[in-house]
Amino acid sequence: MENAALERVQSRIQQTILEDAKQQLQHHLEEIREQQDRLRKIITKLGGTPTKEKAGLPILTSPESILNTMKNTMTLAERELKESEQDTIIENAEVTGYNMLIQWAVKLNIAANAIPLLRQNLQEEEEMFGWLRANAPAMFAKLWPKIEGESSSLTSTSPSSSLTTTQDQQQDDEKFKGGSTTRHGGHLTNTTEAVSDTGNIAADTIAEGKGDQKKRKATKEEREGQ
Repeated sequence: MENAALERVQSRIQQTILEDAKQQLQHHLEEIREQQDRLRKIITKLGGTPTKEKAGLPILTSPESILNTMKNTMTLAERELKESEQDTIIENAEVTGYNMLIQWAVKLNIAANAIPLLRQNLQEEEEMFGWLRANAPAMFAKLWPKIEGESSSLTSTSPSSSLTTTQDQQQDDEKFKGGSTTRHGGHLTNTTEAVSDTGNIAADTIAEGKGDQKKRKATKEEREGQ
């Protein structure tokens, strides 16, 4: 685990955008190297061979769908907060691991050789874990203005205007279907006028027809009277 932690802390030093976090990580990097040396001494005294292999660190992983969204939308400040959260989880796991190792050392009756070195490692991990917890609010306070600024810049360059236009179009179309004259008012008026004109023509035709019928009836009665 310390082999993997060394690699991660080196990467974090290069990536972090907070100067105080970088300094603390650099300090902890030196501690990790010393912790590795202590562990090598314990393993060697027990007749074992120190390994260069790396354990999997306890990283909090989001579901793939959410992870893809985060990769495409997270700002640098948001990434820093996320990595700081991961740092805290890892340090907490290391504290747990060293506490367990000390219990193993007692049960295996190797306390005289191992416990002082393991306790020193444990103390350093507890201090790093404590620093991360204590400074979490300050980190958030420093990063939040950056998050707001970066988010605003992303929003201003997003195709929100076209989305709004599309939404407005849909709303107007719904209003149009319901009889609203908010949109296409001129077309509605023209259509109404056209319908009215057609109705007037039909009415005139009916009136003319009735008039002709009256004339024909009058002519017939006049002939019969003669």
